[in-house]
Amino acid sequence: MTKKVIAVAPDENLHMILLLMADKGISRVVITRNQKSVGIITGHDLLPLSVLFGTGTAGRYQTPEEELILRRRNIPSGIKAALVAEDIMKYDPITIAKRSDMAQAAQIMTRNRISGLPVVGENSNDAGNLVGIITKTDIIKALASTIN
Repeated sequence: MTKKVIAVAPDENLHMILLLMADKGISRVVITRNQKSVGIITGHDLLPLSVLFGTGTAGRYQTPEEELILRRRNIPSGIKAALVAEDIMKYDPITIAKRSDMAQAAQIMTRNRISGLPVVGENSNDAGNLVGIITKTDIIKALASTIN
């Protein structure tokens, strides 16, 4: 698993989440409340909104045609600020316990057609708290490291 999880609060602005995901090169953000995973937003969830928001870095993430469309739409900043994570997040994401093995994570992801799982603690001091995330990329890296 990856221990450093990018997590945001349910009231985080969607434009900021788009920028965060683009800046960190990640495809999902876990939504937390009191260190508990309450939702998840993936790049797929944000796709319809990315045309409206752009990413805030002209020329870097849009084609010139897309930039022109964005300028013509002139979306008021108040609308951009009004949309927050809980407006589009998937509630109650499927999670996996910290002590679970990689095969179980792979089975859960395959069965549910998802590519990442928030990892939650099991001990009395971190029970249910977000402690990491495991993705298909993590599983592939782990398998590749066993090959000499």
